[in-house]
Amino acid sequence: MKQRWLAIALAVSVAINLFFLGVTAARWWQHRQWRAERWGSASSSARVHEPDGERPERRHRRGRRAPLSWMTEAERAELRPKRQELVGIRREAERVLSAEPFDPAKFQSALQALRAETTQIQAAVHEKLVQRAATLSPEERRKLADVSWGTPGERGRTSRQRD
Repeated sequence: MKQRWLAIALAVSVAINLFFLGVTAARWWQHRQWRAERWGSASSSARVHEPDGERPERRHRRGRRAPLSWMTEAERAELRPKRQELVGIRREAERVLSAEPFDPAKFQSALQALRAETTQIQAAVHEKLVQRAATLSPEERRKLADVSWGTPGERGRTSRQRD
């Protein structure tokens, strides 16, 4: 009798494990298909994302494209020191904000430096975007707009989904 209950318990345990394994595999498969439908394969958008064939398409966590994925590695490398400087300026502003005693003038100056650096980087990115867009066909420009434009909550959505 005890062996029979053990066999039944083992069978139920195996069945439950197989059920959860199947659910997990199905979710993984659906998510993979959803990403392929939403973002397309790397080969279908290669000219926008890989103009020089330098690298595969970059992605953020959660399947989204990296913010500057339309840039070449050389273009991103050119901006990297500016972005690192921006991080340093931001840390300095945070340090001034949390310092005792608080100096409003010093904090204002730190924020002005942060704003100036942010504006410089944004202008450089916009210039690269203009240069890239000038070399693309209308369809490629639409793909580029879908990748790099929109408000943060909409980024990655196609223009048809935004309307």
